[in-house]
Amino acid sequence: MRLLITGGSSYLGRHLVPEAYSQDQFQLGHTFFKGEPALSRGALRVDLSDFDRRQELFESFRPEVMIHTVGSERAGLELALSSARHFCELAQSSKCRFILVSSDVVFDGKKGHYAETDPTQPLHDYGRMKVETEHYASSVDNHAIVRCSLIYGRQRADHFSQWMKKSLSAGKTLGLFSDQIRNPVWAVTLSQALLELVTHDYRGVLHVGGQDAVSREDLGRLLLKHWKIDDKGLIQSTISDPNRWPRNLSLNLELSESILKTPLFGVREILNESKSNE
Repeated sequence: MRLLITGGSSYLGRHLVPEAYSQDQFQLGHTFFKGEPALSRGALRVDLSDFDRRQELFESFRPEVMIHTVGSERAGLELALSSARHFCELAQSSKCRFILVSSDVVFDGKKGHYAETDPTQPLHDYGRMKVETEHYASSVDNHAIVRCSLIYGRQRADHFSQWMKKSLSAGKTLGLFSDQIRNPVWAVTLSQALLELVTHDYRGVLHVGGQDAVSREDLGRLLLKHWKIDDKGLIQSTISDPNRWPRNLSLNLELSESILKTPLFGVREILNESKSNE
């Protein structure tokens, strides 16, 4: 099966691409541009801001399934929208299955325990971008939209962990939100779930996260303990602005648990394991 993964040099991509190769069932291509690719094998250097290059990529590789991971604020909101819209058009015209990686920030955080059928109501531009890309993805007949939460790892530090380490090394006080609740997901779990959906017949939205719903503060402390980083007493509990940041973005995982074989381990169980599978 010909599988194309965009964002192969991203944090998720650096877990997803090796996981895909380990399953030995895909003819794989994965894009990169500025960052180094997760693996040189199958790496395709592509500037996703270039319309013609996107078209050429799709026509030359001819994917049967595409996992679109590009869509972070680092990549730029306009690029995220334009590339998603174009790839969805290409997928629909070629009958390619399209799997979009979305986010829990499509919700306003006032309810918590969100199910796939709950209405979206984002509070900020990033969330609104995610809602719009979901709209594009839903126009593809054969699609799956995977909403996930904060992504972390056990051998490779995520952006949140890197930020904490850098700040603490500089002696800065860290304010971590005690009122923002998420279901952080291990990058390996998310990768396995996405790859399971490649050959699955499920269509629609699916929430994929870890079993533990924890605050940003609790997650930060768990990660610092895992990385053996001394917080030097510089961690402070803080409260977020509810008009700017969604507070309770915990996800209802019942649907994903019912259709996926991939176990959705909680962050406490993953970080307490003595051996890593990464």
